[in-house]
Amino acid sequence: MPLWKKLLLRSFGFGAGFGLVLCFAIGIWAYYKSRPKPPKPWDTRSITAEFDSVRPSGDKNYLTFYYVLENNTDFDYRLESGTGIDVTVKLKKAKTFAQFGGLRDSLKFPVFVPARRRVRFPLTILYAYQVKEPEKSTPEERERYETEVRKYVTDELANLDGFVLFDSSSRYEVDFPNGWKQGK
Repeated sequence: MPLWKKLLLRSFGFGAGFGLVLCFAIGIWAYYKSRPKPPKPWDTRSITAEFDSVRPSGDKNYLTFYYVLENNTDFDYRLESGTGIDVTVKLKKAKTFAQFGGLRDSLKFPVFVPARRRVRFPLTILYAYQVKEPEKSTPEERERYETEVRKYVTDELANLDGFVLFDSSSRYEVDFPNGWKQGK
């Protein structure tokens, strides 16, 4: 066989093999790019909450749990509305989450927590406390009233072990721990 035919045949074989490998590589890359990606895991460390107090508030004397939110990131955290926000209660006996009517609607928006800062945050449940706080009470009377409210929450809502906020847009999970049983 003449030399030019051997070169042509080898060049054709090399080109066909290279093209086949290239098509295979492009196919693998296209499959990898188009496959569904698992969601990012819930981030439980970026925003943390610490229990502050529980007090009745508003005309209907609904229980409001006050927490201190801490932003542990270098970026501001902002919630403009309840879109993408789910708030659940933690149940002690079942060790599970449960929906509690109106929790998301009882959050006050907007919520803004600057980077590396702490902000007081109210979380109201539609559960009324029967006794109103006396007006113009002394610090001792206020302390006694807060103790009575904490005892009421501990006794009447014994299965309540805190709250959890899920922000699906940033994949933040904020745990609001039970702190009313320890007292202040």
